[in-house]
Amino acid sequence: LYESISGDFRYDTDGFDFIWNKTDYPITKIHYTTTKLAYVIYDQMNKESSAGVSCEPGWIYTICQNHPHLGFRLYDLVHNNSRKFSQISSKWKEYLKTHALEDIPLYKKDRYFKMLYQRETHIWVPFFASTGNDGWNLAWMSSWFDYNETSNFICDGWKIMYNNQYWKPSENSTLPGCFLDSGGYIGVRMQLNSWVATSFYPIVEKQ
Repeated sequence: LYESISGDFRYDTDGFDFIWNKTDYPITKIHYTTTKLAYVIYDQMNKESSAGVSCEPGWIYTICQNHPHLGFRLYDLVHNNSRKFSQISSKWKEYLKTHALEDIPLYKKDRYFKMLYQRETHIWVPFFASTGNDGWNLAWMSSWFDYNETSNFICDGWKIMYNNQYWKPSENSTLPGCFLDSGGYIGVRMQLNSWVATSFYPIVEKQ
């Protein structure tokens, strides 16, 4: 993103240091360039059957996958498609369509995506779907999905948000309108309900 906005390639030519310093552990220092870091992330995705990459050790979240795929798309555009990192996105797209849509009957009417699975077992954590998770996913997704492939996929999610039974009128007279109360354990735990979930809705609707 920085390179595409600024035209400054210093982090790809000179690089930068990642330093991990934790008490009672030796300091770890790794020198990266933008390209080297992209290769490392690409390699992790390529080794995973879904092409998902962990944002927390051992766990793959649907919401976190948008950012590396967006990064690869931007990298390829800025670097004249010299390395074709974004080709890995087709693998994750297929996995999303096949495995990541909510299938628990109690939830699937009002929630679109599952939230996370354990990398080692590929077992999805049940009952974690939430409206905020859907909004986060859908808001970022169209930027890296090909339009013709994506339109129905994204619109189906948008329709679920639109028809969500958890729309409630505002309880604050100074903030008129509606908000989404996503309900469910994880929606409350991660604050992905109410105003946070609702904040994604205009972005999704605009798309």
